[in-house]
Formats: sequence, structure tokens, C-alpha cells
Amino acid sequence: KKYVAETDDLSNQVNILQCKIHELEIASNQVVGEKENLIHEMKKKQNKILVLNQEKEILVEEKTAEKEVMKRELEVIYSEKEKLLAHFEDCKQLNSQLAIKDDLISSLITEKDGQFLQIEKLNEKLQEAVISCKEATNEVSILDEQKKRLHHEKDA
Repeated sequence: KKYVAETDDLSNQVNILQCKIHELEIASNQVVGEKENLIHEMKKKQNKILVLNQEKEILVEEKTAEKEVMKRELEVIYSEKEKLLAHFEDCKQLNSQLAIKDDLISSLITEKDGQFLQIEKLNEKLQEAVISCKEATNEVSILDEQKKRLHHEKDA
């Protein structure tokens, strides 16, 4: 009986251990399943990271190309600015020269105006002289007439 009792007790312990082994197998299978799910999720995330990295590289290349285009455009703009500044300086010099010439023209006009006034005064004097000459000519004619008359009277 003692042997049967020990056998029954060992049988119970074996059953309990088999149950625990079964539970451990189930738990182990669950862990393996979770591990496989995590590996699958990790691979999906790695693929997503690869895609995102490729997109990032494309964006970086695009931005770099845009920066190069903008850099060239800025170089053109600066070149145009330099040309405009040089043109502006030329214009300032021309304006300065024009101002000098305007002053010269103004002084020449003033000088000419003075000369015209002198000419007008000389014309007035000339007209006065012409009038004096006509008067003197008239007086000479009158004197000639008187002289002729005196000669005629003397002859008569």
C-alpha cells in the first residue's frame, strides 16, 4: 500500500509537472509569437525608416539643387546690381558735367544779353547819327540853295 501511495503521489507530481510543462510550453509559444510579431513590426519600421531616409535624401538633393539655383540667381542679381551702380555713377558724372555746361551756357547767355544791350545802345547811337547826318545834309542842301541864289542874285 505504501508503494501504491508513493506511486500515486509520484503520479500526481508527474501530472502536476506535466501541467506546468504544458503551461510553460504555452507561455513559451506566446513569447515566441510575441517575439515574431515584434520582429515583424521591427522589420516594418526598418522598411519605413529606409523609405523615409530615401525621401530625406531626395529632399536634401532637391534643396541643394534649389540652393544652387538661388545662388546663381543671386550672383546674376549682384552682377546686375554692380552694373547698375556703375551706370548710376556714370549718370552722376554726366549730371555733374551737364550742370557745369548749364552754368557755362547761363553765363554765355548772360554775356550775350549784355552784348545785345550794347548792340541796341549802339544802334540807338547809330540812328541818332543817321538823323544828325540827314539834318546836316538838309542844312547843307539849304546852304547850297542859298549859295546858288546868292550867285544868281549876284550875277543878275
